[in-house]
Amino acid sequence: MFGSRGMSRHSDVLECAIPTVPEELLRLVEELKRRGNQAFSANVLEEAEILYSHAIDIAQPTMSVHILYSNRSATRLKMGKLELALEDAEAATTADASFAKGYFRKGQALTKLKNFAAAVDALTTADGIEPNNASVKKALQEALELKAKAATAAPECPLSPKKKTVYNTKTTTTSTTKPAVAKPAPTKAEKIEDDEDVDVSGVRGYKKLADGRVTTFFNNELSEADKALIGDIAPQKIQDATAVQIAAVEGGSAWNQGNTFEERDMTKFAHDRVTALVRATTALPLTLGGTAGLLAVKDVKDMSGEASIAVVRGAKRYIFDLLFTVDVEWAPTSGAPVKAQLKFIDMSSDCGGDYDVEVVVPERYTHPNGKDLHQALSSKAATGLQAALFAQLNTFVKEYQSN
Repeated sequence: MFGSRGMSRHSDVLECAIPTVPEELLRLVEELKRRGNQAFSANVLEEAEILYSHAIDIAQPTMSVHILYSNRSATRLKMGKLELALEDAEAATTADASFAKGYFRKGQALTKLKNFAAAVDALTTADGIEPNNASVKKALQEALELKAKAATAAPECPLSPKKKTVYNTKTTTTSTTKPAVAKPAPTKAEKIEDDEDVDVSGVRGYKKLADGRVTTFFNNELSEADKALIGDIAPQKIQDATAVQIAAVEGGSAWNQGNTFEERDMTKFAHDRVTALVRATTALPLTLGGTAGLLAVKDVKDMSGEASIAVVRGAKRYIFDLLFTVDVEWAPTSGAPVKAQLKFIDMSSDCGGDYDVEVVVPERYTHPNGKDLHQALSSKAATGLQAALFAQLNTFVKEYQSN
């Protein structure tokens, strides 16, 4: 869900502990770059910028930092952050003076900033490093054309505010201009034109009816034939009230005999019951990397959302939309345990029992079994923890709908 719920989906790489071993640090940097590339391709530019930035912050100079700067430059250029895009491009060329794409990014940023002369210089350098790069040649040709056009363009001269125009010059009456003469009021002997004497054939929006009256084009009067076809549409008194009475719904309030609308708040029940059922989930045996262990739910926290039972026009609707986090722990038979979280970010009544779960393992890239644990928690296999949790949540739904 790119962009819909912030950066929580990348918390495993953005909030994890920074590895001290160079090989593990390199893997984390490469993962950040990979996700940044995916976000850029999906046009989720804010995420791409954050992922590239974190990779730049933690990477060592030998970890292709010039590529990270170049990628972030392209992202910021697309976001309209032209000055920052130029800074990143210059940082890329500083990190690696033979990096053609760095000069290409610099030329792109300078072109957007309308510094065409400097853009031509940067793109010429890129073309000298990679003479067969079609993208560089195209950008260079465009920069040369824009530079030539800017050199020949006439400078814009603003209109003097004192120049007289038809809008700021007072109109004077010449000797040939006839003074306006007030039209005298009609006398009794004069006849004022009535609607029936007006010719509306050339006037838009009006029409003359068969009886000679003038009305707007949108005014529609029914003919006798139309009235006979439609029949009597006047409101009629209901003679038998029981014939239109909506059937009573079990569980509805006595005051709402019409069963039009009634809602009962079930939020506290839903919070308490889901928490109790999830905490009661049975621990599962789980072997990771040849080491046996036990996977167990430790706690339920950050419970939020609402639940209600509504009666709408004689029908009951069971509504809930909950969000919560499940703390889990894998305890091996020997060694330190590994903690993780399952974030239920969309447990709602319209999901059909297939809820959206985000898996977070803070030590995913630092613990020997971190990746295996993440994979096990992400699995929806019948023997996995997600299936066990879904079974508990299905119990809640059945109990909820029995109210």
